[in-house]
Amino acid sequence: MKFLKVLVFVFSPAAAVFAGGLDFKVLSPLPVQDGGRVKPMDTFAREGVRLITGHETYEGRSAMDILWDWLAHPDLWEKKDFILVENLELRSLLGVPRDQKRVSPGMLSRHEEFMIFARASYDKEQKKMTLNAMETESLEV
Repeated sequence: MKFLKVLVFVFSPAAAVFAGGLDFKVLSPLPVQDGGRVKPMDTFAREGVRLITGHETYEGRSAMDILWDWLAHPDLWEKKDFILVENLELRSLLGVPRDQKRVSPGMLSRHEEFMIFARASYDKEQKKMTLNAMETESLEV
């Protein structure tokens, strides 16, 4: 979730202009700073899409295409189930069926119990306490 907020803040002014019909080969080598490291935009996109969806491509589209579509059309993605939730306990907390592996950003942000749990997990992490698998994944989504 934090990843998407950063992407929208940094790139949204240009996203609407560049998304659709753009040759991503031009943008792929552009440097992006992420977590104290500079990497090509293509690497940033592949890592981000993999972290969020579980794969470097999504629905047959490249990571660069997905990244720019997220930025150009955030309202469309807000309701789409594309965020991978692997932890069964976390799925249970969210109230989604065990066989449903993906949720939408809107669902996460409106789920009060999840937000309380994620904040508590974040506080625990800040205190350098060990997180269990469910707590860790709550911070990743």
